[in-house]
Order: sequence, then structure tokens, then C-alpha cells
Amino acid sequence: MFKFKSYNGLAEIQRDTTNEEKNRWFLEIDNMEALKEEPMSAYDPNLQSITYVLYSNTATRKRKIYSYSDVAQSYYANVNVEVDKKVEKKISSLLKTSKALDSSDKEQQLRTLEQYIKTNFVYQSFSHPDLGNLAFILENKMASKLGLIRLYVACLKKLDIDYNLVLTTNRFETKFDKEFESYSFLSDELIYLPKLKKYLAPTAVFSRLEYIPFAYTNNYGLFIKPVTVGEYNSAVGKIKMIKPLG
Repeated sequence: MFKFKSYNGLAEIQRDTTNEEKNRWFLEIDNMEALKEEPMSAYDPNLQSITYVLYSNTATRKRKIYSYSDVAQSYYANVNVEVDKKVEKKISSLLKTSKALDSSDKEQQLRTLEQYIKTNFVYQSFSHPDLGNLAFILENKMASKLGLIRLYVACLKKLDIDYNLVLTTNRFETKFDKEFESYSFLSDELIYLPKLKKYLAPTAVFSRLEYIPFAYTNNYGLFIKPVTVGEYNSAVGKIKMIKPLG
């Protein structure tokens, strides 16, 4: 069984009740008016559109096949990779070289660290196993999106700075719908520092702590908070507003 949702005045999709052999859904539109493009407006999010998710399987009786709860746990596990002593030593060396440890103020530590990473490590927009491997990243100073986030998280843990991982969208491309769980709303990554109440955009080279690209603000996101129960580490997800700067 699927779940559907229409946007911007598009009619709701219909189920074909006459076809007993197949699970068929359809939408018939006689005419769709063009949307006028306007400078500085969000064109794509205002187009009539439809999103859908595979929700349940009647044969296995499994419901909510895809959920943000699963995403929170799997994404957290994928970012928080275990490192050996050699990599841990290199992380400590990076923090020392960056001069992040020269201050006892957590915000200043983070600002110094971000400046160092964004001026010394190359962000590669394509994906490759090596570019997500911390040992390779620290040696060659280049990383993919996943690799950079792993690097920041490893440093934050070493600096003992609390963080939330945030999955969201560019609101000029897709508006995050907080009422409908779909992986299509989890396309971009941020890091939120709850004690500082500020955001960091790992792959936005020209942005810095607090001053993230405005396309990610005034929008919702899935905040993934690390949780430790005994010796078990996991995460919980909650949808929250990414407030814009004043």
C-alpha cells in the first residue's frame, strides 16, 4: 500500500477499484495552467506536484516501511563510525594544528575548527568510498559530503561539544512538509549546536557558523539527537523549524 499527497491545488490521486489483479492508482488532468516565473520567488516548490511513499505490505503485515525513526538511527550510525587509535591520534593532531584548542570557549573552538577545515580540506561533490574514509581524508585533505560530516562529528566528539545532525531541503527546490514523511525531504545536511543555538553547514564552503545559506532556514528539518543508554548508542529524530536569522 502506498501513501500519496498532492500539493498546490493538484487533485488527489485515485485508486482504481475496478482492477482486482493489480494495485493501480491514477490521476487524470484535462488542463494544467503554467506557473509564471517571478524574480526571487520559489518556482519549483509552487508547482503542482505529488509525492508518495511505500507505506505498508499486507502480506507481511508490516506498516510504516519507511520512517524518520529508522532514518535517524541509520544516519547517526553511518556518520558516527568507529576509528582506530591511529585515526584518533590524527584527529587530535588536527585540532592542535587548527589552533581550536587554543581557546577554552566552545564557540571559538568551533569557529576556528570550521575555518581550518574549510580552507585546508577540499570538498568533492561526488561520492567514493575513499572520500568517506576518515583515514584517507586526514591524509589527503579531501572528502565527500559524508566524509566531511564524519570529520566534523569526530572533531565535535573530541571537543566534547553537543550536536544534532539535521536533514532538510533547499526551500527554493523543495519545501519540507512536516506532515508527510518522505525521504525526498531529506536531501541536505546541517549540524545544529543546541547549547550555542547555531547551525553549521559542512559543505557550504563560503558559509560559517550561524551564517548558513538562507535557503535552508525558515524551513523544517529532521533533527537527529544522539542518545546513550548504558553502553548502547543510538539516536532519535524530531521535526523542528530551522529559524532564520533576525
